Amino acid sequence: MSKPETNIEFVTRLMDFSQQGALMQMFIITAIEKYGAIIEAADESEWNTDFINFGAWQRCAIEARENLEART
Repeated sequence: MSKPETNIEFVTRLMDFSQQGALMQMFIITAIEKYGAIIEAADESEWNTDFINFGAWQRCAIEARENLEART
């Protein structure tokens, strides 16, 4: 039985070997940007769960946005 891909392997495969070519890269970057904006603007009470701490989740969104802004 083969072991499942790690998250990094999965995203790398999508980014490098998609049937859609480089368009998949833009899709993933745009998805990160759009979802991050939703999380940054969200009300903590709607997102805090036992599984995910919203403050940490929101800091991920901020870090992603800052990195996207820094690369343009």
